[in-house]
Amino acid sequence: MDDNDAGPSLQTLNKALFNEAGSAPLWDDGVVRERLAHYQQATEKARSELAALQAKHQSIQAQVATILFLHTQSTHFSSI
Repeated sequence: MDDNDAGPSLQTLNKALFNEAGSAPLWDDGVVRERLAHYQQATEKARSELAALQAKHQSIQAQVATILFLHTQSTHFSSI
């Protein structure tokens, strides 16, 4: 996700949601729903990408463990 997908800053949201006095909300329900849907999609995408990276990491760890085991065994037997 790049910076353009990050959405508005907290300060921008505060200005959009509250008037100058900071009391009455000025939001449109449709806009709020749209922004929430955007953040929900971004969250789901990030979770999916994290799950894929975790699976890849576990696979690589298993491969490294196998290589180290085989190397240890070959070194052990070659010294006998």
